Amino acid sequence: MSTQTATFLKGRKKDVAPLLPDGVSVTGVGTVATLHATSSASIAGVATFNGSGAYIAGVVTTTTFSGDLTGNVTGTVTGITAGSSLTIGDLTVGTGSTIFVGDKALGGAHIGEHSVGVGTTDTTGRDAGVGTATGTLVYNSSTKKLNIYTGDSAGWFNAT
Repeated sequence: MSTQTATFLKGRKKDVAPLLPDGVSVTGVGTVATLHATSSASIAGVATFNGSGAYIAGVVTTTTFSGDLTGNVTGTVTGITAGSSLTIGDLTVGTGSTIFVGDKALGGAHIGEHSVGVGTTDTTGRDAGVGTATGTLVYNSSTKKLNIYTGDSAGWFNAT
């Protein structure tokens, strides 16, 4: 095996990348404008690219992104355009759909195209609240009434 040092590497024809049939090893910082891999490519266990997509550990900065984004996603995301739906934590938004906060199956609050639903609980669950905010609304499944928290010594009232 021989070692060569190069500052610039290009293919034999104009605008055609050189072929490296045995692979390539890059040490240090690398900038890749376009990565074409016929089967798969790996970057020091940090990133793997194959026919199924890219798996990257660490920070990724990009101007565009397409596909599912999973894992511990942090930071600010702007300009999101989703196809049929978008799910972020407990928030699901879709065309003509409903935004749910909390567990939908347990009666979580929601905002729909033509309605707003408050959380559902029974009297015991309602009264267990610590630091309940003034103006909180819940549907009390024990009394089958909408309850409003006044925030003063009177506590909860039935909405009329």
